[in-house]
Amino acid sequence: MAKYKLVIENKQLGNLQFPSVEGELTVTWSREGSPGKLICNIVKDENLDYQEGNTVAFYVDDELFFYGYVFEKSRTGEQIIKTTCYDQIRYLKNKSTLQYKNWSYSELLKNICADRHLTVGDIEDTGFKIPARAEINQEYYQMLKFASDLTTANTNKIYVLFDKGGKICLKDIQNMKCKDVIDYDCTLDFDYATSISEGVYNRVYLKLLDDDKREVKSASAEDKDSIAKWGILQYFDQTNNEEDIEGKAKELLKLLNKKHRRLKLKNIVGRTDVRAGSLVPVDMPAIGDIDIKGYMMVASVTHKFQEEHHFMDMEVYNKDISPGISPPSMGSKNSEGLGFGGGFGGGKGASGAIKFLQANIGAPYSQAQRMSPGKFDCSSAVMRAYQSVGLLPTNGYNLTTSTIASDKHFMEINKNQLQPGDVCWKKGHMEMYVGGGKTLGAHKVGTPLGYSTLGNRFNRFYRIRGDS
Repeated sequence: MAKYKLVIENKQLGNLQFPSVEGELTVTWSREGSPGKLICNIVKDENLDYQEGNTVAFYVDDELFFYGYVFEKSRTGEQIIKTTCYDQIRYLKNKSTLQYKNWSYSELLKNICADRHLTVGDIEDTGFKIPARAEINQEYYQMLKFASDLTTANTNKIYVLFDKGGKICLKDIQNMKCKDVIDYDCTLDFDYATSISEGVYNRVYLKLLDDDKREVKSASAEDKDSIAKWGILQYFDQTNNEEDIEGKAKELLKLLNKKHRRLKLKNIVGRTDVRAGSLVPVDMPAIGDIDIKGYMMVASVTHKFQEEHHFMDMEVYNKDISPGISPPSMGSKNSEGLGFGGGFGGGKGASGAIKFLQANIGAPYSQAQRMSPGKFDCSSAVMRAYQSVGLLPTNGYNLTTSTIASDKHFMEINKNQLQPGDVCWKKGHMEMYVGGGKTLGAHKVGTPLGYSTLGNRFNRFYRIRGDS
């Protein structure tokens, strides 16, 4: 039988306390930035005295399983204190401003932890160097998520950030494989759900409109076999952006013509090596409409301890079982003010385009790979920023410094009319104005995407049409 021990250190009093726990103690780990969480009901006695901020250690068979800090306490008339504790990942929710250059994801993590006085453990070298990055008023976790996403895009490796026994760790997910197989014999219950109710479509119907909202053409794509099984589940969208709507309809059908599946395993015999991000071998044939045999990623796990018992609930994903996908809207441009001198600067689209560029600060400059993920030249940065908010076409469209003057999606303005989102141009180069006398864009080889001073560097200025 397993032995469990909870220890609270009250540093103000300079003592260790070993409280009694009533009922179940749970430890939950989840992906995507949620800190590890321990919840338990502690029996109050005359000698017990602990406060928010005190450290909490939970041991399983004398091995440290969870280490964190008291964040919440609540009680009723009974002498029971419901206590919630979080591990160090909770402190990555703090915000700050940070600039760095040529750091890897792992180096960024080490520097943040050193600055915040967080204890680190096994941090694997992620290799890929981020050329330069400026993070303005961001949560530390969001800074790390950007570095993680950029590293995955450039290395095809997924890294898992977690706190293990009071030490922040970073590991390649392939180094987080668990050995023990999860099957029907060790699982008391499961919840397997399938659905075609929300976000599933087997027919896609799109319309292209002109600026007066008259239909120019339509396109559709459908899966006859799926329709025979499910009936018609139609997705409809329309746009007045110049889209390749035939190609878009096929893309959307491929993305949306899939049954949603979700799997939660309940009351599994507990294993202390399982955490969010672990890869666990699952062997569960004929579970509903599919067979499962292979590794699955743990999206979340709750370990449940009571008396000598240890069970766990977890949600797991693989290529067939994953969260539902929200259909991406094609967007549209405002049909008002499209004549010369019309349109609006600083609209919602401009704000979104600026946010797109801000999210890519530090990305390297490359003309040869101007459309590759995480790489830009000056014109592709502006173009992709406005494509991200639906104000420029995405198929068969190309914006360059030599075409913007004749591009019908833009109109020329005077410098004294500049508002955030407008384009600043000089021969061979363009950037986006962001306000306050600053521009943002991709500069040249060796200089990553970032901010510059407007000054007198540019001699022509353009505004995208139809933003509001």
